[in-house]
Amino acid sequence: MKKILVVDNDKLFLDRINHALSREGHEVVTAENSLSALDILKTYTPDIIFIDLIMPKIGGNKLSSIIRRMERLSDVYLVIISEIAAEIEVDVTAFGANACIAKGPFDVMSKHILAAVNESDLVRSQYLPEKAAGTADLYPRKTTKKLFDVNRHWEILLEKITEGIVEISPDGRVVYVNRAAISLICIPEERLLGLPFVELFAKDHRQRVKRLLQTVEDKPKTISEDSPVRLNQYQVAVNAIPGDALGSETIVILNDVTERKLAEEALRASVEQFRNVIRRNADAIIILNQKRVVLFVNPAAELLFGRKAHEFCETVFEFPVTAGEAVRVDIFSKQGGAAVAEMRVAEIEWEGESACLASLRDITELTETIKKMELLGNLVENAQLDMILVTQTDGQIMKCNALARTSFGYSKSEMTTQNIEALLACEGDVTWEKITEHVERQSQWQGDLLAIHKAGGTMPVRVTISRYVDSVDDTANMICFLRDIRKEKEIDRMKSEFISIVSHELRTPLTSIKNAVSIILGGTAGEVTQNQERFLSMALRNIDRLAGIINDLLDLSKLEAGKMELKFQEVDLNEPLDAVISSLEPKAENKSVTITKEIPVDLPKAYGDRDRIEQILINLINNSLKFTPEGGHVHVSAKNHELDGDFIEVCVEDTGIGIPVEELDRVFDKFHQIGGSLTRKTGGTGLGLPIVKELVEGHKGSVRVESEVGKGSGFIFTLPAYSPESASKDHLDMEIARARERGITLSLVMLKIEESEYLCEVYGEEEALKLLDQVKRVIQDIARRTTDITKIQTTGWVIITLADTPKEGAFALDNRLKERLS
Repeated sequence: MKKILVVDNDKLFLDRINHALSREGHEVVTAENSLSALDILKTYTPDIIFIDLIMPKIGGNKLSSIIRRMERLSDVYLVIISEIAAEIEVDVTAFGANACIAKGPFDVMSKHILAAVNESDLVRSQYLPEKAAGTADLYPRKTTKKLFDVNRHWEILLEKITEGIVEISPDGRVVYVNRAAISLICIPEERLLGLPFVELFAKDHRQRVKRLLQTVEDKPKTISEDSPVRLNQYQVAVNAIPGDALGSETIVILNDVTERKLAEEALRASVEQFRNVIRRNADAIIILNQKRVVLFVNPAAELLFGRKAHEFCETVFEFPVTAGEAVRVDIFSKQGGAAVAEMRVAEIEWEGESACLASLRDITELTETIKKMELLGNLVENAQLDMILVTQTDGQIMKCNALARTSFGYSKSEMTTQNIEALLACEGDVTWEKITEHVERQSQWQGDLLAIHKAGGTMPVRVTISRYVDSVDDTANMICFLRDIRKEKEIDRMKSEFISIVSHELRTPLTSIKNAVSIILGGTAGEVTQNQERFLSMALRNIDRLAGIINDLLDLSKLEAGKMELKFQEVDLNEPLDAVISSLEPKAENKSVTITKEIPVDLPKAYGDRDRIEQILINLINNSLKFTPEGGHVHVSAKNHELDGDFIEVCVEDTGIGIPVEELDRVFDKFHQIGGSLTRKTGGTGLGLPIVKELVEGHKGSVRVESEVGKGSGFIFTLPAYSPESASKDHLDMEIARARERGITLSLVMLKIEESEYLCEVYGEEEALKLLDQVKRVIQDIARRTTDITKIQTTGWVIITLADTPKEGAFALDNRLKERLS
């Protein structure tokens, strides 16, 4: 016995096939349409299903496809019954059928039906007749084919329509969808057919669709484009056509309005954003129609004019408007205030009408600022104390005042073609590149340079360069103030000369006085009483103190005049520091102050004058001892400079009284004494720190102070780290300077000992240096006279300096060396 389902819209055919199959002992269930069949198949699992190909609502081909997608019925035996099978070939495998029977007289067709039932047990995929069973017994009728062709023609037309077409059964289920509808619903046709139409929509929109279908009676009903419903990610308008007009089913047309609605929403958002921009704009915005009647004002306009928005409404704008022009207008507010504004007008569309947008920017402050700047410009132009130049960051002069033009000897037009670098000569280690780097890093630089006149003369000037950003175009520029310091330099020279003369004049008698007092104290001139010894000792201490002051004055005058010669050499900082601590320990012990040091083992050696480095440390530590109360602490430390590995950073810090902020900039000034009364109490001339500054800068270093009142101070200075290259360079610089000073010729011979790297690798650096010393002696023998030879350590370069020797002599020596050493 087989369980059989027969689906056909011909009730008589259903009765006859039911009778025929039941008589053979099979269980038969019938359905008059595809929807009924789908309902039955929810609970019924047949072995064989006979399906009429041509049926209203859902055709047999689509029903077959739906059944084949059901996992439970994937192996059911499907037989298509078709009237048109005798007229055209039908490929039933395309929609999953196993066999096809031509529909004709029942007595003829019944034998093929029974045969199909019996054959259903065969392996269905192995055999399928090329033609439908029973076609030989039928005579083709052209009418059936024509009806099929007409139906197919309408289906093709519906498939090409861009709107979605859905046919709905009276119970609300989908029985037909075209391609456009499938695209909107996003469900394959075989799964979509038979589904409740309303449930395809978003939950919150289903009730609207349901009410629409319930109200469709004798005329179409719509859900308009203005208020669409959501179908998946789409927004659709729905047009429902009642079934009475086109059969028993309702036709629904789905119109995708997503893009239009998104465009409308974007437009609304854009308009709202435009309004918000206008409302929040700092400029006053006024919208006018073509007759200059005010349509809208923003809060900034209310503030500028001193009126509320409703006071503008329907009033005529008081200023003429011309699109594209910028005009300056004077505004008088309702409260009596006055303002200046720059007005610009643009043509726009406002709420569908042509309009004008007037933008008014309050330039009252700007106008006042311009007036002040013009006044300031006049003051700068006529300034008589400082030369003032405004330059680009590359030094190109943009503006200058009259004093600058007069001082440099250029006209106004000539000055703007000059670069400040060409007008200022740097001295010593100062270069224009270093100056600009400092300005870029610190925003300011100050120092003394030489101003070069157009005619070639020079004059000393104190230069202050500041970096500033132009508020108009946001570009960085430099403003330079130059002050003629010829008088100051002359006064300093005279003062230094006076100090030098006085110091020398005092030194000779002071030495005689000290010797005489020492002789008397020693008892050589006779016995000295205890009271006399006390007074003579006091005199000797003051003589030593006065001698120290005189020495400081002489040192300072030499440093300022550039006459103090520093003897650069390799210096282990531990040596001068230990000597200073040892000499100052008695003084520290008298105040119960401890002195400690912290020098890393791997710290590079310094490159400088050992005695002067010791003098720097004496002055700084002695200064700390003066201002550190009893029980305090002085600590000296050194380390590699964090930013520049070519320098060593030394710090002398104490737990003393500290320095007030207002005095920090003056601590290195000559004769300046911190906290006058306290300095007099502790002793001091105000020369120790200025000497430190000059000595440190003479070593190409820098010194600064950090302090906090009540907590202590720290003096940080830098010294160059020793390297063979820097030592050789300084030596050569010194030789060249001496040759220039004496007006003699200086020749250099440079040799490269190729084996130096090999010697270092095999014997070590120390032994290699000894071997290089032997090479030096050989070279001196070859030169037949004493030559000044500088080795660049283990790099293997040997530099020979020949004083008062022309280049011909250098070439001759070079040839002799090559002959002897090759």
